[in-house]
Parts: sequence; structure tokens; C-alpha cells
Amino acid sequence: MTMNDPLLPIEFSDLSSPAAIGRQVLDRCRADGLAWVRPARAAGVDRTFWDEALRAHGERVAIDEDVMTGEPNDGLWSTVAYDPAHPGTFRHSRTAQPLHTDGSYVADPPEIVFLVCRRAATSGGATLFLDGRDLVLALGTQRPSLLAALVHQPMIFAKGGLRVQAPVITMGNDGVRLRWNVHALADGLAPEVRAIATELCDFLGSGSSRLPIRSVRLEAGDAVFFHDDRLLHGREAFNADHPDGRFLWKGGLRPHGDTRGGP
Repeated sequence: MTMNDPLLPIEFSDLSSPAAIGRQVLDRCRADGLAWVRPARAAGVDRTFWDEALRAHGERVAIDEDVMTGEPNDGLWSTVAYDPAHPGTFRHSRTAQPLHTDGSYVADPPEIVFLVCRRAATSGGATLFLDGRDLVLALGTQRPSLLAALVHQPMIFAKGGLRVQAPVITMGNDGVRLRWNVHALADGLAPEVRAIATELCDFLGSGSSRLPIRSVRLEAGDAVFFHDDRLLHGREAFNADHPDGRFLWKGGLRPHGDTRGGP
């Protein structure tokens, strides 16, 4: 999927064949790196539905983290829900979240991350996506020196006892692969490395008018599946006046076979 392609949801009304829906979603991910799913009715489309829909198609990956320490645990589902008791975490705050990859600090992250909406915010809260190919194209025309640095200079990402050293952008036979989270950069980076990270952060943060960032507002029952290392994703700020005023479930999957698709 590139900037000229429309982002359209997969719509369905028949819930009787979850496995068939799961296959359709993964096929869309193979082609586009991103699949937005919108059922005709939200009732019945929850974690249990997706457990069944994905069972035959891949291995679920533990993706949950302790909210206080960031250390991973064995939870196959993680909640991304507004909680005023934890305003300092993106997972539970109402603030905008900058573009990133979830697996920046994980050596072997799940290939696909997915979000299932239980409750939408009163307003705002859209999930944002930027395809890696579009990022490389924009950097190549607007900041070629930054692109070169992001390809050749490794960064160190760390959280919850996990630590990975890798460049932000890798380009090979399997296309563009990304690893980026400004809030997971390790302490003690060399000043020249930190300067590269700051320049990328500024480029992404000011790029709404010149980067083909797609916006998906999930309503109750909706889901979005995406290749974590093929796209950057983030979130708009939102309004919620009570705990769980915006509530998403998050999961991870390693599909059977190759779903990474084209470049």
C-alpha cells in the first residue's frame, strides 16, 4: 500500500466462519502491510472471536508488559485503555503518541500486531500509519543525509530489561524494514547518534502536511492488523472523561508461512 492507494476496511456481517475472516485479514496484510476490519455489527467481535479467527493461521505471541516496569509477561492480550491513574504511560494516557514500531527493543518481535476496539473515545484517538516505503521516499527527496544515517548508524533501544542494537531502516530483498521508538532509546547514546534520532523525531513530528500518514479511527468491534516492521504507527490525542473511556485490546501474531509480501 502506498500513498495513492485508498485505505478501505474489510467489511463483513457473517460471523459464522472466524477462520475464513482471519485468512482474509492476513491476505490483506500480505498485500498491503495493513488491514482494517469493520464488522457490520460489533456484538460478538471481541478477543474471543479473534482467538478463534487466528488459531489456524499462526502462533500467538505474548505481548503484554507490566505497566509500572515495562517488563514483558506471558499475556497474549494487552489492554490499551485510558486510565487516569497512569498518565505517564502512552498505553493509559489521552495524549498523542508519536510514530513508532512496537518491537523496537525486542530481538524477535511478532510479525503482526493487531488492535481490537472495545470502546472508542468520545472524540479523537485515531490510529496513524506511515508505510516504510513512503518514509524512505520522503527522506530520499527531502533529507537524503538523514536517510543515509538511519540506514548506516545503529541505534540502541531498551525497555523492561530488553535491549536491541540496530539501524532504524534496513533495506534488502524483502523490502524496507523499520525499528524505531524515540521513547525507547537507551540512555548514554553518543551525541551524534542522539542528534540523528532528534532529527528523525522532528521530521516525523512536523510531517503531517508532507508525509502520507493514514488515519484509522476504530469504532467498537473494529480491528486493525499491521506488520510492525513495515509501518510506523502512532495515535492522535483523544477525549475521555472516565477510566476505559477509550479501550483497545492488543495482540501479536507470527503467521504460518510468509505474509510479508512485496517491497
